[in-house]
Amino acid sequence: MAEVRVEVALRGKTYRLTCDEADAPLLQDAARLLDERLARLSGEGLSGEKLLLWAAFEIATELIRTQRHEGFDIAAFQRRIERMGARLDRLLAECQPPLPR
Repeated sequence: MAEVRVEVALRGKTYRLTCDEADAPLLQDAARLLDERLARLSGEGLSGEKLLLWAAFEIATELIRTQRHEGFDIAAFQRRIERMGARLDRLLAECQPPLPR
């Protein structure tokens, strides 16, 4: 995958980052989310390192909450699909006459 340079703005300052081309939109969305969070928290009187840490903790907490409670469990989904495939194979085998030899 080709690497591209992406410009993102946080608190009015522009940063140039390098990432895979496919990840550029995700990186820009992440920067917007972080910038919005920083703006909100700075309105509550936080600044400097404390502002950055609090924003990171809030976002990390939301990520963990989503993974634990609301997230999509891909491994469980894959196991379910495999069980469904095996069941379909059994049902098809029961319904189809054996092939002549």
